[in-house]
Amino acid sequence: MKHHFTQLGDGVSDDFKPASNFEVVVATVVLALLLQIFWRCCRSFYLNRVKKYISSFSSSSSAVSSLEPSTIAAVEEILNYTFKDKRLLEEALTHSSCRESISYDRLEFLGDAALGLMVATYFFRLEPKLNSDRLSRLREKSVRNERLTYVAARLGLYLYVRTNDTAKPIVEDDHGNLTIRSPYILADIVEALAGAVYVDLDFDSAKLWTIFKDGNPDYTYRLVKEGRSQHESTMTSTVEIKTHTGVLRQEGDEKSTEKDARNSAAYRLLRSLHQSSVM
Repeated sequence: MKHHFTQLGDGVSDDFKPASNFEVVVATVVLALLLQIFWRCCRSFYLNRVKKYISSFSSSSSAVSSLEPSTIAAVEEILNYTFKDKRLLEEALTHSSCRESISYDRLEFLGDAALGLMVATYFFRLEPKLNSDRLSRLREKSVRNERLTYVAARLGLYLYVRTNDTAKPIVEDDHGNLTIRSPYILADIVEALAGAVYVDLDFDSAKLWTIFKDGNPDYTYRLVKEGRSQHESTMTSTVEIKTHTGVLRQEGDEKSTEKDARNSAAYRLLRSLHQSSVM
């Protein structure tokens, strides 16, 4: 079997002439210019895409930057903390009902975990003999929604929450009475603010604890009266709570034990706060 191998010159027209060195140089230069133009076009295209992405992100972030300076100052005074990035504070105060703004959902998720970790660490260090079940109960009681709602109402944070009219957490009737309509929003705001501070502190949980431990009020009980009835001794206690606007003080009823006297004072204080529309 014979094999036929085509020579390099087979099938080439007789009038074909090899390119000169000058033509090769010119072709190389033209090709280089074309490649450079192509690279610049591609780079320009992708840079424009990146710029559009960044601008869209910036525009959504700037939408959050619409809080009044007085609002920012008021909340920072309540927290006793000045934000380096004010947008974090604005995001933490924005409910998802504000469609054109970034809501606090992500910060609330982070703040919930951060508060839980701080409280768990506090009780873990406080009493080495506490077992895991007791530690879990203490943590749950400390950061439960009811307690966080109370903190948000007591500190007046509800005044600065950004929502639409149908989602306002606290509403006022024609007589000036306030009603908590959406307590979960108040609890979310506390968690979102904790998350915002946590991020602003570069995720330093120790510093976060020094700020938010004061969010749970310090109660001070004082025994103010001691007496004796026909059959038993009686005593009366007061309770004081420090707030950002001053000190709340309430006296309880006469009771036979100091514990009952303290509980009476605490109950009367809570009832007084409720009647005055703080809660």
